[in-house]
Amino acid sequence: MSTGDFFFINYSDTVTGTTLKSAAGQASEINVKASPSSLPVSLKELTARQDSRTVKPQVIRRNYNMTRERYMRWKEEQTLLIDSDRYVNPNANITLPLVSLKEKDIILPTRNFRSDSSDWFTLVICLSLLLVSLVNFSFRKYLHSLFRSTVNYPTSSRLFREQNISMASGAFYLDILFFLVIGLFGFQIMKYFGLFSALGGLSLFLIVSGTILSYFLLKSLTYLFLGFITETGKETGEYLFNIRNYNKVLGLALLPIVCLAAWAPVQNPSPFLFAGMALTAVFYLMTLHRGVLILLKKQFSVFYLFLYLCTLEFLPMLLFIKVIYPVSGDC
Repeated sequence: MSTGDFFFINYSDTVTGTTLKSAAGQASEINVKASPSSLPVSLKELTARQDSRTVKPQVIRRNYNMTRERYMRWKEEQTLLIDSDRYVNPNANITLPLVSLKEKDIILPTRNFRSDSSDWFTLVICLSLLLVSLVNFSFRKYLHSLFRSTVNYPTSSRLFREQNISMASGAFYLDILFFLVIGLFGFQIMKYFGLFSALGGLSLFLIVSGTILSYFLLKSLTYLFLGFITETGKETGEYLFNIRNYNKVLGLALLPIVCLAAWAPVQNPSPFLFAGMALTAVFYLMTLHRGVLILLKKQFSVFYLFLYLCTLEFLPMLLFIKVIYPVSGDC
């Protein structure tokens, strides 16, 4: 019998189940326990009772398995003993056995560390590399023409006639590079031969660079003065232009030699220094050859040519050698 959402069931003690039909006509078999009275039971409550009877044993079974597994692991751990003890006992004996090493006939090669450079030296090299990068990036066409002008006189003459602001900027950067590099190279020569050893590294570099700069400045002024007197100002200006071109290329060529002489993993840097001196001598002879070629093509007087070479080229070299040799003898 049904009333609303409730079913009233009458059963005796020997009845184990009954089949109920809902209002929709669906049959469902429900197992209930014997009860001396009739109780109103809803369909939701019956479903909840079935769920509780089927789920709770699974939860209990799972908890039982986890408890058993923990117990088995704990039982295994009780059998893991270290020297019949579950804990590591500290060792009070800290005496170590002495082992004598047998001498072997093995000698490792050694080399004394040579450090002639310092922070200021590295800074000057970095500045030189920055100038090279700037010229190569911004004045690449001028740089190619400059290298070609050292072996081709028509190219040098064309550069002398076509001087402009762009070329002057690249030439200025390369002039700075030359005096920086030639100053470093002169500093390395002085240190190698032990000249002016009482001076510090930076002081010696500044003195060498200032001396070289003063020499070229006085040399240019003297050439211009003689060209003004002899009315050969144009030829003199072209010769000075070629001197500066050779100096620019010499600065670029000496830069890797200076770096190798400072940081190459060798005990004696003399091969690099002598190679640099030989390269400087070659460029100097090429400069003299270009000067003679310019003055002879301009129908310059041989007497004035000889006066130029003796007064402004050979005499300063002889004076420099005469000053250096007594100083090296005293050192």
